[in-house]
Amino acid sequence: AVAGHGCSFLAAHDGAAPAQTASRPALYDGLSAAEARTARQNRQAALEKMVRNRSRYWSNRGDGSKGETTPIRTYKTVDGVYCREFVEAVEIRGAGRRVAVDTACRDRDGQWKLVMK
Repeated sequence: AVAGHGCSFLAAHDGAAPAQTASRPALYDGLSAAEARTARQNRQAALEKMVRNRSRYWSNRGDGSKGETTPIRTYKTVDGVYCREFVEAVEIRGAGRRVAVDTACRDRDGQWKLVMK
């Protein structure tokens, strides 16, 4: 496990990076393909550039859909992999606001990939 962080999923993997999953969460269901792409790009940029508790936003002026990603914790596994916990919210016109708390770790190519919990 990572010292001082108490991440149960890291302890289960002996401090190695958690297993990775697909990059389009159910949170995006109902978004158009273009909106989902924008949301993923926003998430990548937020995880790469934003400091803790600072949000990065996107919106579609055409239909009113919008979203935000807010990193809430950054840590490094014992294997040297950087990971970030974050809150992502999506609001789809007519479907309300959905919020998810997830974790992503940086892969060898420098991309942030969602991890299983």
